[in-house]
Amino acid sequence: MQMMLVVVGVVILVWMMRRQQRRAALAAGQDLLAATEAGDLGHMRALLAKRVDMNAVNAQGWTPLHVAAAGGNVEVVGLLLKHGANVNAVSNIGATPLDNAITYSRSQAVADLLRQHGAEGHTDWDTIF
Repeated sequence: MQMMLVVVGVVILVWMMRRQQRRAALAAGQDLLAATEAGDLGHMRALLAKRVDMNAVNAQGWTPLHVAAAGGNVEVVGLLLKHGANVNAVSNIGATPLDNAITYSRSQAVADLLRQHGAEGHTDWDTIF
């Protein structure tokens, strides 16, 4: 009986530790989203050095790359791509970072950079540029 209680205690402890790790990872992903929106390259680099989740999403399903593309900041987009951001991530409504670049920032430079990294989007929107 005592052995069973020890095993149950260990299982609960492991579960609690993993839960805390997931919460910490989620918080770091949200920090990356905020730093991306602010264009804070220094904070972004620090977070990326810690290997935070590059594809954390906000309530709209936007990844940091979606946010950067919408903001039109080529340097921020480039940093995220350099660190392996998913160039074809899809938001809750099916938009990719390229779609955000075309729709929100209307930045030719950001759209070109995303395409150079294999971005796919709604080709009928490509006529905007």
